[in-house]
Amino acid sequence: MSDPQFEKDSYNIPLDLTMFHSLEERAHSLSDDFNGTVARLKDQMNQMSTWTADAGSVYTSSVKQLSKEIEVCTGKTVGLITQCDELDKDFAQLVDLSRQIKALDRALGQLQQAILK
Repeated sequence: MSDPQFEKDSYNIPLDLTMFHSLEERAHSLSDDFNGTVARLKDQMNQMSTWTADAGSVYTSSVKQLSKEIEVCTGKTVGLITQCDELDKDFAQLVDLSRQIKALDRALGQLQQAILK
């Protein structure tokens, strides 16, 4: 049931070799462009991977250094608190001594008034 004329014509398709070579050259050009783009993309991805690894390294180093600084500051803060506690104890003794001196001063004032009368 196929048309014999159709089958005969399908085997005799005229081929323009100039157009075929032009298409082939264009396909090679596109392939080369695509390969170049993929190569640049690969290089950029490798560079980004390196930058990401470097950034992770900097972050890790920063966190470690910050932890050390926090430890040092914590130690200094504990030392300062200890010194403040010692000063507080020393001042507590001074407050008691001040009360005693004031009491003694009042007693001397009363004694002086008694002598002058």
